[in-house]
Amino acid sequence: MSMNRKSALFVVGIGAAALLIGLGLGRYLLPSTSPVGSDATSISTESPADSVVPAIWTCSMHPQIQQPAPGKCPICGMDLIPLEQDGAGDEGPRTMSMSESSHALADIQTTLVQRDLPVAQLRLVGELGYDETREKSLTARFPARIDTLYVNFTGIQVKRGEHMA
Repeated sequence: MSMNRKSALFVVGIGAAALLIGLGLGRYLLPSTSPVGSDATSISTESPADSVVPAIWTCSMHPQIQQPAPGKCPICGMDLIPLEQDGAGDEGPRTMSMSESSHALADIQTTLVQRDLPVAQLRLVGELGYDETREKSLTARFPARIDTLYVNFTGIQVKRGEHMA
């Protein structure tokens, strides 16, 4: 092996070791994501029939935040609200469901999609003109024909001795 290849392998090995050490330290030094006051080793004395489905609390601005207890959103600091669960289950990422009261409050209206040309009337103040620099003409070849026009729009300043055509 060449010296450059050995040094590259050494650098990759050091980087991998640092990554593993960082992940290990982060696992034990950072706080766990379990809610405050919960004990993972506690055993429930309730029978399955007595147990109530625990409410999930979420942030109205950040629905990805879901916690088993009320509190504040870690992103924006808003109070968490209870997430209402219906028995329908997950309907997919492109489906939204609302309660009847929420639907009435939102006043959602729908219509069929149509393919049509937009019609708009604009009232503008101004003057329309065309770009004189883009005006072209094609003429037949004949004696005294102008091939190049140096002054090709209105308002250009021309000084004595300058070529116009």
